[in-house]
Amino acid sequence: MYVKNVSIPSYCRLITANFLHDSFVHLGSSCYALATVAPAIEEVLGWDIFLATYLLSSIGGSVGTFILGDAVTVGASSGIFGVIGGYSVFASLALIVYFITPWIGLLHY
Repeated sequence: MYVKNVSIPSYCRLITANFLHDSFVHLGSSCYALATVAPAIEEVLGWDIFLATYLLSSIGGSVGTFILGDAVTVGASSGIFGVIGGYSVFASLALIVYFITPWIGLLHY
Protein backbone atom coordinates (compact mmCIF):
# COMPACT_ATOMS: atom_id res chain seq x y z
CA MET A 1 0.00 0.00 0.00
CA TYR A 2 1.38 3.38 -0.94
CA VAL A 3 0.23 5.61 1.86
CA LYS A 4 0.30 8.83 -0.11
CA ASN A 5 -2.43 7.38 -2.34
CA VAL A 6 -4.87 7.07 0.54
CA SER A 7 -7.75 9.46 0.08
CA ILE A 8 -11.21 9.88 1.54
CA PRO A 9 -12.95 7.17 -0.54
CA SER A 10 -10.23 4.55 -0.01
CA TYR A 11 -10.17 4.07 3.75
CA CYS A 12 -10.36 0.33 3.16
CA ARG A 13 -6.65 0.41 2.26
CA LEU A 14 -5.87 1.21 5.89
CA ILE A 15 -7.52 -2.08 6.88
CA THR A 16 -6.66 -4.41 4.01
CA ALA A 17 -2.92 -3.65 4.17
CA ASN A 18 -2.82 -5.50 7.48
CA PHE A 19 -3.93 -8.72 5.83
CA LEU A 20 -1.55 -8.54 2.86
CA HIS A 21 2.04 -9.79 2.93
CA ASP A 22 4.87 -9.23 0.47
CA SER A 23 6.41 -12.71 0.59
CA PHE A 24 5.81 -16.19 1.92
CA VAL A 25 8.54 -15.68 4.52
CA HIS A 26 6.73 -12.56 5.76
CA LEU A 27 3.42 -14.44 5.85
CA GLY A 28 5.04 -17.38 7.61
CA SER A 29 6.67 -15.24 10.28
CA SER A 30 3.37 -13.46 10.96
CA CYS A 31 1.53 -16.78 11.20
CA TYR A 32 4.23 -18.16 13.51
CA ALA A 33 4.03 -15.11 15.76
CA LEU A 34 0.25 -15.35 15.96
CA ALA A 35 0.35 -19.11 16.53
CA THR A 36 2.79 -18.82 19.43
CA VAL A 37 1.53 -15.66 21.13
CA ALA A 38 -2.18 -15.41 20.34
CA PRO A 39 -3.58 -18.51 22.11
CA ALA A 40 -2.19 -17.54 25.51
CA ILE A 41 -3.23 -13.91 25.19
CA GLU A 42 -6.68 -14.82 23.88
CA GLU A 43 -7.20 -17.15 26.82
CA VAL A 44 -6.46 -14.33 29.27
CA LEU A 45 -8.20 -11.43 27.51
CA GLY A 46 -11.03 -13.27 25.79
CA TRP A 47 -11.67 -13.47 22.07
CA ASP A 48 -13.66 -10.24 21.84
CA ILE A 49 -11.05 -8.03 23.53
CA PHE A 50 -8.30 -9.82 21.58
CA LEU A 51 -10.06 -9.15 18.27
CA ALA A 52 -10.83 -5.53 19.13
CA THR A 53 -7.22 -4.92 20.22
CA TYR A 54 -5.88 -6.58 17.08
CA LEU A 55 -8.10 -4.61 14.71
CA LEU A 56 -7.67 -1.26 16.46
CA SER A 57 -3.90 -1.58 16.65
CA SER A 58 -3.74 -2.68 13.00
CA ILE A 59 -5.75 0.33 11.89
CA GLY A 60 -3.76 2.55 14.25
CA GLY A 61 -0.51 1.33 12.73
CA SER A 62 -1.74 2.10 9.23
CA VAL A 63 -2.99 5.54 10.24
CA GLY A 64 0.30 6.25 12.03
CA THR A 65 2.27 5.27 8.96
CA PHE A 66 0.03 7.46 6.81
CA ILE A 67 0.46 10.46 9.11
CA LEU A 68 4.17 10.11 9.85
CA GLY A 69 5.66 9.15 6.58
CA ASP A 70 5.84 8.12 3.05
CA ALA A 71 6.17 4.34 3.19
CA VAL A 72 4.84 1.09 1.81
CA THR A 73 3.13 -0.92 4.54
CA VAL A 74 1.87 -4.49 4.45
CA GLY A 75 1.60 -7.16 7.08
CA ALA A 76 0.14 -7.92 10.45
CA SER A 77 3.01 -6.60 12.55
CA SER A 78 1.13 -3.64 13.99
CA GLY A 79 -1.73 -5.91 15.03
CA ILE A 80 0.58 -8.48 16.59
CA PHE A 81 2.61 -5.91 18.50
CA GLY A 82 -0.59 -4.13 19.51
CA VAL A 83 -1.96 -7.31 21.04
CA ILE A 84 1.32 -7.94 22.86
CA GLY A 85 1.27 -4.34 24.11
CA GLY A 86 -2.35 -4.66 25.22
CA TYR A 87 -1.50 -7.81 27.13
CA SER A 88 1.46 -6.05 28.74
CA VAL A 89 -0.82 -3.26 29.95
CA PHE A 90 -3.33 -5.81 31.26
CA ALA A 91 -0.59 -7.75 33.06
CA SER A 92 0.80 -4.55 34.60
CA LEU A 93 -2.62 -3.50 35.86
CA ALA A 94 -3.24 -6.99 37.24
CA LEU A 95 0.10 -6.81 39.04
CA ILE A 96 -0.87 -3.52 40.63
CA VAL A 97 -4.34 -4.71 41.63
CA TYR A 98 -3.28 -8.03 43.12
CA PHE A 99 0.03 -7.22 44.75
CA ILE A 100 0.35 -3.50 45.45
CA THR A 101 -3.23 -2.46 46.30
CA PRO A 102 -3.50 -4.66 49.43
CA TRP A 103 -0.42 -2.96 50.88
CA ILE A 104 -2.00 0.45 50.35
CA GLY A 105 -4.98 -0.70 52.41
CA LEU A 106 -2.67 -1.65 55.28
CA LEU A 107 -1.28 1.89 55.46
CA HIS A 108 -4.64 3.33 56.49
CA TYR A 109 -4.85 1.38 59.77
